[in-house]
Amino acid sequence: MRRRVQRPVGAIERRLRELSSGDLSLRVPEPAGDDEVARLARTMNDTLELLQESSDRQLRFVADAAHELRGPIGAVRADLEVAAAYPDQVDPVVAVREALIDVDRLQSVATDLLTLARLEAGEKPKREILPLFEVLGPVRPPTDVEYTVDVDPATLVVGSRQQVTRLLQNLVDNAARHARSAVSLTVREVDGAVVLDVDDDGTGIAPEHREQVFTPFLRLDEGRSRDDGGSGLGLAIAAEIVRAHEGAIRVGESPSGGARLRVELPAPAPIP
Repeated sequence: MRRRVQRPVGAIERRLRELSSGDLSLRVPEPAGDDEVARLARTMNDTLELLQESSDRQLRFVADAAHELRGPIGAVRADLEVAAAYPDQVDPVVAVREALIDVDRLQSVATDLLTLARLEAGEKPKREILPLFEVLGPVRPPTDVEYTVDVDPATLVVGSRQQVTRLLQNLVDNAARHARSAVSLTVREVDGAVVLDVDDDGTGIAPEHREQVFTPFLRLDEGRSRDDGGSGLGLAIAAEIVRAHEGAIRVGESPSGGARLRVELPAPAPIP
């Protein structure tokens, strides 16, 4: 009996030693049956699967971040090299302005990367009662589109003012970039939650892509440029803010034909 138990335990131990090399694709052998050793092996493999997925996501994120940062860094370098090589042909004021545009883009990506990293690390938001009407005050679309807001001034949410403002601004920014002419933000209370709908009248998002839009740096349309100021992290940051506030976010179809991003946030508990 002892020998039958020791054989699978020994195999698991040997595989764990191999795992010390850092190869998270390895799995421990799972003995047949449903005894404690078999359950332990399955639990280990489930854990290894989660670790591998996390590692893969981190590697993809680092690669994507490096790619996004390389563009503005290369543009700044090119602007400065041209100005240095042809001082008599390049207007220095124009060269500096062009370099500053690329620096702004670089700063935007770096700031969003740090924000997303803090959120993914589990940074807890402040818990305060916020009048949503006031939070929406500074939120404006970055482009010249028709923008309407429908919110009851008495509506309250629980969370961090800074993060909720960033959430709403990111959603409105995203909608404005894809809208033909109009963006709307509607707020209502449903069953103890505050429901926010941000709608645009653009081309919408295909159902098979709706879960992907919260992936960092995802670009569904390869022909779409980010010269409009987006870092490619806006919706990923929005999703992490919603998660930190114990809410929900999803993509649907807007009545105006474009996309609808719906967010549900907790409302304050009623006062007895």
